[in-house]
Amino acid sequence: EFLFSSLVETSTAAELAEKLRADVSPYWAVHYRFGKSAANLSATALAASSLDALLINVAAPLRYAYLRQQGTEDYRERSIEFLCGIKPENNRLVRAFGKSLQPVDASESQALIQLYREYCERRKCFFCRWGYRFLSLSAR
Repeated sequence: EFLFSSLVETSTAAELAEKLRADVSPYWAVHYRFGKSAANLSATALAASSLDALLINVAAPLRYAYLRQQGTEDYRERSIEFLCGIKPENNRLVRAFGKSLQPVDASESQALIQLYREYCERRKCFFCRWGYRFLSLSAR
């Protein structure tokens, strides 16, 4: 009922995650589709990785935009702190950096995704501090 106020008033991702945890209704515990029951369903709640993805890709941007629009002085710091409380994403863009750059939280994985989109996809390696360093090391 008060989802948006919960979104902007909670100070940590863990608090918001707890508010968003919900079990599925008994009907969906045994159905994938309307009218077709499935015998071997085991998930009765949102998976932790799905919840983290919602926090990173929906809650964090909404919080940032709202805090900024409200003129909150420390909206950037609060947004980064929020992301620091979430596990890093594990997708192909983050894995593209291999073992050399392992994010420890969602703020770092989002930074890697931004680096990938701005430099790697556009083949601007020499303009990227990391790309330039990797290329100069491989040239030796």
